[in-house]
Amino acid sequence: MKTPERDVFFLENINDSVVAQRRQTKMKRERERMQARRARRVTYDLPPELRESLNQLSSELRIPASQLAALAIVRFLSDWETDNIDLPQYKRPSLSPRYDWNLELPKKWKRRSTAE
Repeated sequence: MKTPERDVFFLENINDSVVAQRRQTKMKRERERMQARRARRVTYDLPPELRESLNQLSSELRIPASQLAALAIVRFLSDWETDNIDLPQYKRPSLSPRYDWNLELPKKWKRRSTAE
């Protein structure tokens, strides 16, 4: 028994509609997920050597780089609260009108000059 053409057309339209609705629902969930992530995201300028080392360690340990960075920040804040870090040794006057000081990182983590 053959299915009439109009029934096939009707079924195809239903399938297209269901697929479109599922795609729209998936896109909405993805948008909501991205908006929820925004509250947890931050951006910092880091020397390339530091970023590369963090990414390499992340790959070796199979731990997200963001979690390693979070651990490093937690450790820094803990050291700061217990006076276990001598921040003045890294402070240098800033030319920026926004900040009084810049931190000079140890040479290992400084940006390499283009002449090198």
